[in-house]
Amino acid sequence: MVSTPYFAIQENTSSPNQYEIPTLSTQSIINSLHEFLHINVKENDLIHPSPERTTELYEAILRLIVPWRLNRIQDKYQHIGLRYDSREIGFDGVSVRDICSPAPHRLARILSTVLNYSSFREKSWLKVEPQGRRLEEAAEIMVDRYEQQKHYEATLNEERVNLQINERMIQEKEERNEIHMQELREKRKLADYLQTHLNDLKQQRCTIKDQVQEIIYHSLTLKAHAEIMNKTLSSDVDSLKNTIDELARLNESERVAIAKEEDTLRDLDTVIEPLARSIQTLEESLETFDQHSRHVQALKQLNEQRAASQKALDKEKELLRQWQSGFQSTEQYKQGHQEMKQARTASLEEQTEATRIEVSKMKEKMASLNTECDSLQLETNKVETELQRFTAACVLLLDQVFAELQGRSRQFV
Repeated sequence: MVSTPYFAIQENTSSPNQYEIPTLSTQSIINSLHEFLHINVKENDLIHPSPERTTELYEAILRLIVPWRLNRIQDKYQHIGLRYDSREIGFDGVSVRDICSPAPHRLARILSTVLNYSSFREKSWLKVEPQGRRLEEAAEIMVDRYEQQKHYEATLNEERVNLQINERMIQEKEERNEIHMQELREKRKLADYLQTHLNDLKQQRCTIKDQVQEIIYHSLTLKAHAEIMNKTLSSDVDSLKNTIDELARLNESERVAIAKEEDTLRDLDTVIEPLARSIQTLEESLETFDQHSRHVQALKQLNEQRAASQKALDKEKELLRQWQSGFQSTEQYKQGHQEMKQARTASLEEQTEATRIEVSKMKEKMASLNTECDSLQLETNKVETELQRFTAACVLLLDQVFAELQGRSRQFV
């Protein structure tokens, strides 16, 4: 193939932006078109060109060397750009006359210019093709990394929403815990009051036992006095009988009083024992509630750790953005981005798995905490009701005991 090499073009110093391109011979043009562009032409088409054949030849050449479609070339709005491209490849002044009334020398000059540009483009493409492929690969990698970044950002936003939801749940639990703590403090005050009242009841029971012992001692004293009176008043039978009858009645009254006192003590024991068990149950419930409070504190610490992990992930994202904006070449970007992708993917997978496990544990602990809080509330209500009932029963029983003791005291006086 005989063609003019692209470096043979010389600039025309007399006319800026104009280039002188050697015109090829007719046979060289035919051979170059056939071998280089695979277009078959005849010698007669170049020596005696016709408008129809010349138009077909131009269209075939344009479809091969210009990245435009024919309908775009025919668009009049694209003529300015096409004219600029024609001037850039080395010839200017092509007009409609070259198509409608082609001249052999003009056709040879135009075809020589096109063949020179084709040769230049082929040789240049061999040099820039590897770089072009690398740029395309880098562009594909950029698109893939951008999609992955969008996916990671969506996952990160979802985790942030879940974190906000969990924070609100923990805040609600803390508020409920504060309410329960207030109720617990009130229950503790009530328990302290009941414990004090129980100690008073025990003290009163000891006092009643002492009084019963005094009554027994007084009864024995009366019996001894009756014996003395029996010996002293043996001469007066009637008076002695009356005295004996009176002493017998007194003795019977004392036995009845002692029996009532013993029944009263048994009733007090019956009331005090369930009350003591209820207080023990309340103390166990308070200890369980303290454990729940410690669980809530642990959940709060877990939430703080997760927030710290979130900050670390944001910092890693900022580093990735800074790194992407500062890369200098395609090779550096490809190698560095691959390393960053591996590190970031591993870190994100670990953080995502840790977050999922923490959220699952948090949900389980929240469910357990709700169940235990409800159970504690029911147990507290039961204990409170039982304490109220026991308190009322103890007060009523003590009133009865004090009334009977006052009555017996007046009799002995």
